[in-house]
Amino acid sequence: MTKLTYPPDAIWLSRIAPCVRPARATDSVMTHTSHGESPPGWIEGLRVIYDHELLLFRRGNARMRIADQKFNLAPGSFFIVPPGQWHVTTNAGPVPLYRYWCHFDWVYQGSIGDTPVMTFHPGVPSPKRYRRAPRFVPPGILHGVIQRPAVVYELHEQLAVLARRGGHDLLAARGVLLRLLIELFDRRVAGPEPQQVDLASRIRQLLDERFIPSDSPPRMTELLASLGCRYEHACRVFRKEYGIAPLAYVKTQRLSRAKLLLRDTDLPVAVIARRVGFRDPTYFTALFRKTIGRSPTAYREQSPAQDFV
Repeated sequence: MTKLTYPPDAIWLSRIAPCVRPARATDSVMTHTSHGESPPGWIEGLRVIYDHELLLFRRGNARMRIADQKFNLAPGSFFIVPPGQWHVTTNAGPVPLYRYWCHFDWVYQGSIGDTPVMTFHPGVPSPKRYRRAPRFVPPGILHGVIQRPAVVYELHEQLAVLARRGGHDLLAARGVLLRLLIELFDRRVAGPEPQQVDLASRIRQLLDERFIPSDSPPRMTELLASLGCRYEHACRVFRKEYGIAPLAYVKTQRLSRAKLLLRDTDLPVAVIARRVGFRDPTYFTALFRKTIGRSPTAYREQSPAQDFV
């Protein structure tokens, strides 16, 4: 498979506003965004489409001939068929071909009206109805390797559900399609995997519920083990998402709550220490002084009402 030729910074993605093609009342399918299996030896006849078609290949090996070019499409690859190009697709392998597809426009181009989805050979297509890409979209055939297949396939399945519902959900599908296209084309530093973000969030929730408010919390390693992960891995994920380690987060949150209680109540320092999770008031006072730069008593006397830091 040849390499993609679009600009690596993908600035052009900031200008797209993709629109999922709706199904017309006269169409034989509910939506032109779906997925399915094709048996060995299957062939999709020579045809021209009028919009763009995004194809994601999950299983099996496909061959596509488009104009005078030939492409071998392995599992984990994607391909965008442009309008006005004669093409034919076949299942070239011994196993069923599983693929996802979505007909779309890069930007809103007005109503579909009675524009057909495709014209098969030897029919004569109508070039004036082609819904071509804006000039800022890189020219040529866009195809390549899917960097995060699990994320891309999940986004497409969400897209298919919304497209099938139509109406308001078809409008919402535009946002999912935008995320999908960004996932495929943006080669800048990607964000963390959704599983890592979820784990960091669950760690934070557990710390907020069971560790921070308690003066006798469980051991941190035991607490994190309840989530099914090792302490070292949990620390890496948490630090990547929030910028600090779990223990540093705990201390920061406890001291922030202590500052609020010192400013807003008349509770003794020892009571506040226990209330925010410190069993030893002396250790609390020493840590407070080291971190904040003042003793708890001095902070209470000197802090302005708007100090939330």
